Amino acid sequence: MPDHSIDKTNNPLEKSQAPEDTKRSVFRTLMISMISFGILVGLVFPPFARIVLDTPRAFTPLFFAICIFAGFLVGLVNYLMFRRIVSNEIDHIVNEMNRVMGILQKPNNQDNMHVSQLQVTSSDSIGKIQSTFNQLINVVNHRTRALEASTQVSQRLSAIMDPQNLLGAVVDEVQKAFHFYHVQIYLYDDKHEKLLLKSSTGDAGNRMLEQGHTIDRGKGLVGLAADSNKAVLVSDTTIDPNWLPNPLLPDSKSEAAIPITVTDQILGVLDVQQDVENGITLNDVELLQLIVNQAASTQVASRLENLRLTNQTQKALAETDALLRITAELNAAQEFQDVLTAITGQTILKDADQSLMMCLFDRPLKPGQVPDWIFPVAYKVDLPVEIADRYPLSAFEVIPNTIFTSQIVMIKDVATDHRLDRITRKLFQDVFHSNSSIIVPLVVADQSLGFVMGNFDKIVDFTEIEVQRLRAIAGQVAITVQGLQLLKQTQARVKREQLLREVTEQINSATSTDVVLYRAAQELGRVMKQQVFVYLGKDAYRD
Repeated sequence: MPDHSIDKTNNPLEKSQAPEDTKRSVFRTLMISMISFGILVGLVFPPFARIVLDTPRAFTPLFFAICIFAGFLVGLVNYLMFRRIVSNEIDHIVNEMNRVMGILQKPNNQDNMHVSQLQVTSSDSIGKIQSTFNQLINVVNHRTRALEASTQVSQRLSAIMDPQNLLGAVVDEVQKAFHFYHVQIYLYDDKHEKLLLKSSTGDAGNRMLEQGHTIDRGKGLVGLAADSNKAVLVSDTTIDPNWLPNPLLPDSKSEAAIPITVTDQILGVLDVQQDVENGITLNDVELLQLIVNQAASTQVASRLENLRLTNQTQKALAETDALLRITAELNAAQEFQDVLTAITGQTILKDADQSLMMCLFDRPLKPGQVPDWIFPVAYKVDLPVEIADRYPLSAFEVIPNTIFTSQIVMIKDVATDHRLDRITRKLFQDVFHSNSSIIVPLVVADQSLGFVMGNFDKIVDFTEIEVQRLRAIAGQVAITVQGLQLLKQTQARVKREQLLREVTEQINSATSTDVVLYRAAQELGRVMKQQVFVYLGKDAYRD
């Protein structure tokens, strides 16, 4: 990015001569030149008189002296006459130059910032000087206008922290300074594929903001400016093929788009429009570019970048906080239903309005091993959806590695997804009443213990941010589920051993064979919650 700041240690205004000194130097040089020319004519005239005019005394010392003195007088008279004629005009120009010099040396002085032009009185050299000076005045006035606008924008923006208010202040100040028909700012989306309208002036701007107006990268003047990082100007929009008409801005006749950059990164585009042809000139574009570079790039763009980074940091902190809350709930989970509840509130799964299920395989899914059954161990159902005790794996997946993989599987549209065969699609549609589904595998050490599945009534376009959060917690969920499995297996084993010990104690305390058989049948019946019969010959013991 070019540096537009003034180097005060190398300021040409401080090194250059003052206009009054320049005037004296010019007149001094002019006087010396005219007198020297007169003397030269006096020296040349005697040979001319002798050869051409055949004057016999042309080479006498007296004649030479008279000619030289006459040439001196002619040069001096010419100088005095010339100075008298042009002195007033030059004095006027010098006075204006002195005023301009004073203004340029005091850029913070707000009095008489705009310099008036000289009236061109002739077409001779003086007139050309006046015209050249007027061109200089135009440049000074344009630069002053840019400085004023940039200063106003900078002052307004210095205390604004909210990004939307910041952008609104930019478009308002630019429109106020240049009296444009319309001013707006577009910013790139996260993928740098579309330019999103973020701030716009007038009622038309408010309507476009409500509609979520966007422009594709490379399309229209705004897209071209963003794509090329160069300002684009169209003086007559009716004849430019790249111009995109907007029915909300019917009076737009000329348009310019100026890219907003910071550290060589394009953040967006400042777009200005005028309601007359040629209403925006190259000088206007240069001024706008100057404002963008000095005010926007150094203040707006850098502040936007800082605000963007702040927002990213806040989002990252919020994401971290959500993950910590999920982790805390997972660590406190005592049942599979607790695990399902923990991951529901902070993820996209909370919107699974048809059903939410956590299922485990009868044996882990891994290379060389495919489970036969799927067991729902926890679920949340808002509608009358009947969840079976178990499902065959083939009901979900006929072709291996289509539904159950090591990665999250998103089914945006159950009716059209090519990964679902007829039976699986019927299961999702008729049993789970799902139009969109997401399946999160529970993988530990390259083997899948099961999955969490959310079923949605509407078609859902799952975003990368939502999937990323599920991906971040899936491993922790799998470890928690594995721990609960081991805990339940351990509890079941302890319970079996305890029952076996109780049965053994009852049998050992029996005093006869009949009592042993009776107590054995009684204890087995209590454990199995069924009647137990023991047949010995013709008689039977029954609990």
